[in-house]
Amino acid sequence: NWKDGSDFIDFWRTLRSVFQQYNNLYTYLIVSTNPQCIETSKIKDQDNPIFAQLPIEYIQPFSVEQTKEMVERLALIMGLEFDDVIYGKLNDDFGGHPFLIRMVCSAINSICSSDRPQRVDKTLYEKGKILFEEKYFSYIEMVISVLSEYYPDEYAMLQSLAIGDLTFFNEFAKESPIYTNHLIGYNIIDKNNSTYFFKIEIIKNYL
Repeated sequence: NWKDGSDFIDFWRTLRSVFQQYNNLYTYLIVSTNPQCIETSKIKDQDNPIFAQLPIEYIQPFSVEQTKEMVERLALIMGLEFDDVIYGKLNDDFGGHPFLIRMVCSAINSICSSDRPQRVDKTLYEKGKILFEEKYFSYIEMVISVLSEYYPDEYAMLQSLAIGDLTFFNEFAKESPIYTNHLIGYNIIDKNNSTYFFKIEIIKNYL
């Protein structure tokens, strides 16, 4: 029943009604891979009860320090010792995305010898990154699938930016900020002095 939207409308009408009467009774938090449920104004020709009713907050990417903390803990278990310079490279190439960082570290671990501990330097890191791009690209697809499925216009913009077609990208970007809000919110791109650029290089390379 949830698929056609009817139960969604009834459910949130009920919650909203009770909340308006007794706003100290409960609170609610929606956690999802995309905010479409509060961005869609109508469902089955009926007003969406929670349209624009909740503030949107995207989970922030890891800083270099947070990346180092995570990778060091996991590397210790695996018998790997990462050079300090690698943490910055991980953040640059993967935009501080924890899941992608973990996966590329798994790729690095798979090409390391069984003699542990083993040092991971820039050369070994680059080999692991190439392996990740060649054999683990399904993880990248999983990360950006939410765009291709729910926001096809933004996905097309991302593809154009990746191949350097700035004319196509900028036409959409100037038309409405809605077209770049998701891309920036997901931390895939950023903007500086009216110029957009990729924050997750691995996604740019993939596209």
